[in-house]
Amino acid sequence: MLKLTKFYWEISTLSYQNIGEVDPNALRSDFGEPVEGLEAPLGQANFIMITEEKNPPKTAVELRSWVEKNPGRFTYSNPNDFVGNAFIRTLAVDILGRRSFTVDEMDPVWDYLNEIKPYLWREGKTYPESSERNHELFASGEVDFSISYTPSIVENKVALGEFPKNAYPYVMDVGSFTNNHYLTIAKNTQNPEAALVFINYMISNDPKERKMKSSVWGDGAITKKLKEELFTPQLEELSPEVKKG
Repeated sequence: MLKLTKFYWEISTLSYQNIGEVDPNALRSDFGEPVEGLEAPLGQANFIMITEEKNPPKTAVELRSWVEKNPGRFTYSNPNDFVGNAFIRTLAVDILGRRSFTVDEMDPVWDYLNEIKPYLWREGKTYPESSERNHELFASGEVDFSISYTPSIVENKVALGEFPKNAYPYVMDVGSFTNNHYLTIAKNTQNPEAALVFINYMISNDPKERKMKSSVWGDGAITKKLKEELFTPQLEELSPEVKKG
């Protein structure tokens, strides 16, 4: 049942009939914030690297070596972009050797990024403002890598002729930051019962199976029947409190 709080509609007589089919991990937290029964998971995202390279770098050490040997051929979206931020956090897990850390502990990561900066695209004087811009640079051949939170985007863009035909997604050895996106019922919803019926349908296997197809959405599934761990190990998103230090 929906948890009763002053922020959401109090629905005490209805329940998510299909919630039992959802992966329990998807019911725990939303980008580090406890779900506490206020949201129903709609799909899953995984942070990935994208390239054509046959033996891509999978550690921070390997990436630094590759970047230094191939100046101007690597970049990542601005850290203000959540995908670029995920790239930095992935490096941090590797460099710091642990999955949980605070901003105050990030000095070795900043040192690393400053060390590779002169070898980046445009010597690191500017960064793509978004992951989409990073995709454009990769598609045009200006750089050899891109990054995303949507693994299926590679298949989509190859099919559309926007990415090189040999492009593929992969993850760094430390794993893939994984998060879920959710549905909920707003406080001012005029018909909360109907909203709940819709949510109950959207968390069932049928729409999720169709949603998984790259031609439809390519969204990762969160039901126990359809969930497939394509990118492991999976890293849990840090809570805002942890990141602030």
